Amino acid sequence: MLVAAPAFCYYDAGRSTVVSADASSYGLGAALLQDHEGELRPIAFCSRTLTDAEKRYSQIEKESLASVWACERFARYIQGMGHVRLQTDHKPLVPLINSYDLDKTPLRCQRLLMRLMRFNVTAEHVPVKQLVVADALSRHPLHGCYQSETDSQVKAYVSNVVTSKPIKPQKLEEIRRATQRDPELQKAIIFIRQGRMELLKELSKRPSTFSKQPDPCLALMSYRSTPIAATGASPAQLMTGRQIRTTVPVLDKTLLPSPVNRDTVRQRDAAAKDSYRFFYNRRHSARPLPELPPGQDVVVKLDGEKGWTTPARVICKSKEPRSYLVEMANGNVTRCNRRHLQPVPGTTDPEEQQQSTVPATPTTPTKGAVASQESTVGQALPVPAPGSPLRPTTPVSVTSRGGRLKYLSDSETEGYLLSMFYGQNNPLTGLRVVYPCEVLRSDNTV
Repeated sequence: MLVAAPAFCYYDAGRSTVVSADASSYGLGAALLQDHEGELRPIAFCSRTLTDAEKRYSQIEKESLASVWACERFARYIQGMGHVRLQTDHKPLVPLINSYDLDKTPLRCQRLLMRLMRFNVTAEHVPVKQLVVADALSRHPLHGCYQSETDSQVKAYVSNVVTSKPIKPQKLEEIRRATQRDPELQKAIIFIRQGRMELLKELSKRPSTFSKQPDPCLALMSYRSTPIAATGASPAQLMTGRQIRTTVPVLDKTLLPSPVNRDTVRQRDAAAKDSYRFFYNRRHSARPLPELPPGQDVVVKLDGEKGWTTPARVICKSKEPRSYLVEMANGNVTRCNRRHLQPVPGTTDPEEQQQSTVPATPTTPTKGAVASQESTVGQALPVPAPGSPLRPTTPVSVTSRGGRLKYLSDSETEGYLLSMFYGQNNPLTGLRVVYPCEVLRSDNTV
């Protein structure tokens, strides 16, 4: 099959006839086959594109349409025959054609089956991997709807009648003498009469273990020979400048070199990618994010995290696209994607923010006080005095997990202040936090 394309055979009314039909979402394909020495050989092919109304059919209606259209297309071959096998890869269609009554089928299927009643056909299910020809024709049909080809058929019939006239004896003798002078035809005659001797090296030493498994090379071959919608050419044609030979019967002229214009291919591919990008961004509401300047305070949220909880600071833009180098709270510098960074509004200069938010009062802890506090573990920590601006003038309230509002006592307020001033949220450590002294007073002053 891969060495030479399958050849057409002459139609013989006495041989077993098979009509193979299949339908895709946009086209129909069919093939007329006959049994020649145990092998199905092609007689004729046909395909067409579905109309806009037919594209909205259900799948079983499309398969019924493909079977009926194939039988009508090959009516001059199969009408009046005693038995014709109709191959389809749609299993629910088999009982619908063979055994179901017309009054039990859908209305559209009824009309199609009534058109099929003039043919003596028996439907049989064939797996899609064995229905190669019809499936390929349905996926790559002829552009445009089917139109009557009576004129071309009449011309072909007349030409067939003219060429089928009996050959004169002088012409037969000329052919015989030319055959005797041809060394290749003489070898072919010997092989036909005596049979070709099988060489030992051509025999398989052991049967193939995976003989019943589908061949992955055939799948790759089908992919490489199928035209891509974005470029209009197959991968094999783009690489070699011609179509490769496959299991689908084709004419010899189809396999001749036919180079494509690579500039046109690049333009069509770029236009297709722009279209894909536009519709994807519109569907997912994707939009470009603004750039972050150096020194911008941000919060980081990775894909596995639930909220924006990790503070950091932008150092500079990375050489990788849509990436920034940021400094984490522990001093580590890492590269983050722009979608993992959310800027904190109004915090571009950390020195100005520290001067504007840290209260300049003697009771406010300094960096030296924090260092001494870290070096003296276990000692009592100073608490803001009752008259200090850092001491809340109104009761401090917190919200519990259940959503209830709870007012803290004096001891609980002191512990709350200690945890906020000397814990992990100490403003002197350089992290971006909201200071409790900014929200404890009712007049919003420190």
